[in-house]
Amino acid sequence: NYKADQEGILVLRYRLMLHTRYNAADAARFGRECRQPLIVAAANRRTPPPGELFHIAPAGILVESVKPVPRGWLLYAYNPTDQDHQVKISWTDKQRVRMMSSDASGIGGNVLDGKLFLPAQGSAYVRVERR
Repeated sequence: NYKADQEGILVLRYRLMLHTRYNAADAARFGRECRQPLIVAAANRRTPPPGELFHIAPAGILVESVKPVPRGWLLYAYNPTDQDHQVKISWTDKQRVRMMSSDASGIGGNVLDGKLFLPAQGSAYVRVERR
């Protein structure tokens, strides 16, 4: 699958972001926004939009995906910075949840108690189950 051996037109797209001092989290967020644009949907004036499921801190940590799994969700968190971070995940809903480290298939491991260690340039899966 070597491009020089393939026929046809090659299309390259570039996007530039103006910035002052380099910020790895902003660059990663911009890249995600470029490759995963928002989906536009009609709004219903009688039904308020759903609120956020959770808050994550510090702000430089990105949640790349939230997938439904039996009894909850599977989050994929990414630390694009060059510093280790202790990440706090706060569930905004009134329902009680249990958060566990996980693998990509959603099999839960150690209970996290709302905190997750993410090394520099690291990522992790978190399984969130309703109680």
